Amino acid sequence: MLGCRCPLPGVREAYAAAREKYLELVLLEGVAEADAPAVVSQRLQLYVENGAGHKTTEGMEIAIQDFFDQHLRS
Repeated sequence: MLGCRCPLPGVREAYAAAREKYLELVLLEGVAEADAPAVVSQRLQLYVENGAGHKTTEGMEIAIQDFFDQHLRS
């Protein structure tokens, strides 16, 4: 459990729903159907750190910064 306000099953359910919708958007961009899941996996990521509760940890900060470095810097 991530915290009483954020149980892990609910987080995974929300992520799965977001991933499904994002897949639809990627296909609308014209990405080939065979390539779309890989594109979604690059652009939409879930990072869960066991035992963190409802806190931001150093590991989370690193994962966020790495994602931004990869996708937002030119």
